[in-house]
Amino acid sequence: ADDATLDLLEGEDRVAFREGRRYVARLSRRRLSLSKPDSPWRADAAYLITGGLGEIALELAPWAVAQGARRLILLGRSPLPPRADWSQLDPASQTGGRIQAIRALESMGAAVHYAAVDVSDESQLYEFLDNYAAEDWPPIRGIIHAAAVIEDKLLPELDEASLRRVLAAKAQGAWLLHRYFDETRPLDFFLLFSSIAAIMGNAGQASYAAANAFLDALAHLRRSQGQPALSLNWGLWGELGFAVTSSGQRVVDYMRGFGLTPLTTPQALDSFELLLAQPELTQTAVLRADWRRWAKQGRLVGLSPFLQTVCRVDEQGERRQPALTIRDRLEAVPAGPSRVQTFQTFLRDQLADVLKIDPVHIDRETPLGDLGIDSFTAIELRNRLERSLGVALSATVAWNYPTIAAMTPYLAGKMGLPLAAEAAPTAPDLDDDIAALLSQANDLSAEELEAFLNEGLTD
Repeated sequence: ADDATLDLLEGEDRVAFREGRRYVARLSRRRLSLSKPDSPWRADAAYLITGGLGEIALELAPWAVAQGARRLILLGRSPLPPRADWSQLDPASQTGGRIQAIRALESMGAAVHYAAVDVSDESQLYEFLDNYAAEDWPPIRGIIHAAAVIEDKLLPELDEASLRRVLAAKAQGAWLLHRYFDETRPLDFFLLFSSIAAIMGNAGQASYAAANAFLDALAHLRRSQGQPALSLNWGLWGELGFAVTSSGQRVVDYMRGFGLTPLTTPQALDSFELLLAQPELTQTAVLRADWRRWAKQGRLVGLSPFLQTVCRVDEQGERRQPALTIRDRLEAVPAGPSRVQTFQTFLRDQLADVLKIDPVHIDRETPLGDLGIDSFTAIELRNRLERSLGVALSATVAWNYPTIAAMTPYLAGKMGLPLAAEAAPTAPDLDDDIAALLSQANDLSAEELEAFLNEGLTD
C-alpha cells in the first residue's frame, strides 16, 4: 500500500493488504445451530491430542471418551516411567497425578497411547506417526492441537530464543501436523487451540499472540485446500493451565478490568461440543464478555470499528450517554490545590486497582516500585491512563515519573490542563506612587504641583 492509501484508513487500526486488496478486521456475534448432529467420535478410530499431559488436555481426554472416543493418543514432551513402576509413584506428585489421569481414562473403557514426542521436532513426530501407522493401529481421524509454551516478555525484553520456543510448540507443531495429515491421510476434524491473545492482544504476550495468529491463518489455509480445520480463539480457562500461574493471574486480572472473565471448565467443554457441530466454522472466539463494560473501558472502541458490532450498549445498538470523564471532573474544579488533589486521588485509585491494594496505603510521595509495581502492572497502568485521559503515553511512564506527585504535573501537561491558578493582576502600590510624587514635589512650583495633583485625582 502506498502512503496515499494508508492516509485513507478512516480510523482502522487493523488493516491487511493482500494482492492489491484491502482487508479490515471485524469481530462480530454469530448465532450457532443448536441441533445435535451425529457424534464425530468413532469407536474404530484414534484421536491425537498434543500437549497431552497438560491440564487442558487431561480435561479434554475424559470428555472425548464420554462422547464416544475409544482410542486416544496423547503426545507430550515429558517422558513417563515404565508402566511397571507406576504403582510406586506418589499420586500427589505431578507425574503420579498424570498417571492417575491416564488410568482414569482406561477405567472409562479407552485405550490410551502416550508417547514422549516433541511435536515441533519433525523427525521425532514423523517417526512416531509412521511407526504408529506401520503397526496397523486404528487410523487417526481427528487432531486436537493443544500444545503451548508461554513466556511472557515485553517487546524490549523479547529475544530470539524465547520467541522460537513459543512459536515452536504451537506454530511449528501445527504446521508439521498439517503437512503430515494431507489429502492422503484424511481427517474428520483438525482442531487448533488458539487464544484470544491473537485477536485482542495481552500485555507481554507478543510472541504468544503471534503463535496463535499462525494457527488462525493455518485453519483458513486448510479450508481453502478443502481440508477440515477449526481454530478456536479461547479466552482463559479459569481453573487450570496458564490461568492458575502467576503470569496467568496477572492476565486474568487485566482482562477482568475490560469485562472479560474466565470460562469454567464445564462452560469450555460445553462450548467445545457445540462448536464441533458447526462444520462451516473456520475460526471463532470463545469467551465470556461483559460488552457494556468493554465499551466503557476498551481502548479499541471509538478508535476503530473492530469491536463496535459486539460492543453495543443496548439492544438498539445505540450508546448511552457517557459518564463524566476525568477531564470533565478536573475542568469542573478550579485550577489550584483542589484540582491537584482531585487528579491525585484519581491516580491513586487507578494505581490501587492495578496493584489490588487499598488506596489508603498509597501516598503521593511513595515510589511506585515500593508499592510492588512491575513491568506488567506498569503497562496496565499506562493503558488505563491512556484510556481515561485520552493521551498517548510511553510504556516507561511509571518509571520516568515514579510517584503520584511526580506523575501529576506530567500528565496534566500532556492533557493541556493547567493545575495552578493563574496569578491575579497586581494592583499598583499606592505607597510607591506617593513616594514617587513626593520625590518630584521639590522641583515643582505651587501652581504645577496643584495641577499635577488634580490630574492624578482625575485619573
